[in-house]
Amino acid sequence: MKSYLRVLRHPNFRFLFAGQAASIIGDRVVVVAIALFVTQATGSATWETALAHHIPPHALSRVSAYDWMGSLALMPVGYLLAGPLADAFGPRVVLGVGSVIALALLALALLPRSTRTLGGAPFGGLRPAQPSSSRAMSV
Repeated sequence: MKSYLRVLRHPNFRFLFAGQAASIIGDRVVVVAIALFVTQATGSATWETALAHHIPPHALSRVSAYDWMGSLALMPVGYLLAGPLADAFGPRVVLGVGSVIALALLALALLPRSTRTLGGAPFGGLRPAQPSSSRAMSV
């Protein structure tokens, strides 16, 4: 076993090994990324369905607008800050810190149990309409 690990002493092989590992992981992740892209490109059905089920109909457009504005409002600020911060600290540091911040915000959003266990019951406990019986239709 130790003879296999000796090859890791060579820096070029370590780079090759890390590159191959990243490539293999990337090949697996691309399947998930394509599925997420299709979901997002088609209107993010899961999020839109959760909104429709858990937000009162009279407030749905307002909540949707807040959602979009919250998602897009800070984007120009990020664009303005990214370049100067990358010049000052280096792109690797800026991307790393940005990723850590994004991960922390995601974890913060998942803290409430109600977020993690979002049920499928429609707003207000309404049930889907029952089909009318054939007797009522024939009369």
